[in-house]
Amino acid sequence: MQQTSTNEVEERTLHLLEEMLAKIPDVLSVRLWNGQLWPDERPRAATLVLQHSNTLAEMSAAGTEAGLAECYLHNDFDLEGDSEAAFECVDVLLGRLKDWRLKGKTALLLGLPVKSQRRISGRLLPKLCGRRHSRERDRRAVTFHYDLSNDFYRLWHDERMVYSCAYFDSPNDNLNGAQKRKNSGKKAGMRT
Repeated sequence: MQQTSTNEVEERTLHLLEEMLAKIPDVLSVRLWNGQLWPDERPRAATLVLQHSNTLAEMSAAGTEAGLAECYLHNDFDLEGDSEAAFECVDVLLGRLKDWRLKGKTALLLGLPVKSQRRISGRLLPKLCGRRHSRERDRRAVTFHYDLSNDFYRLWHDERMVYSCAYFDSPNDNLNGAQKRKNSGKKAGMRT
């Protein structure tokens, strides 16, 4: 396979950004791995930061919310600025990535290797097939999401292992105290 030069990757990336993101509201800019801003230098509410030359290919190969989340966790990209504006743009981007995946695989256009597809399908997503909401398919989905050890859930739940919200009075509060405060009606800032 022919080696793609750094300049070619940058040019292809800028071209794809123009094609994919031209219709995103004027609140998003993209910063390439080399510091270059797209579409221009004007400050915007949110910035999508591509951490390396392979990022757009990785994100495109992912093509799903879970895939983008895994790309984020692997530091392929970052979001800076107004998080609400950034997430609105990510929603638009997801739709565009799905279109681009069907039109010709952005990764192939960039000429770069992509590891996300294997990484995502192998570890992050459950193997679901069959009719939607059939008993067997739903059973597999529930098993994938909930058949985890209590050690895992202890990381996120209080001592009673309850899904709930909590009210913290200070950064030093622990989860158990904050949930007890919420359950007793003694919410942060409330007088009883």
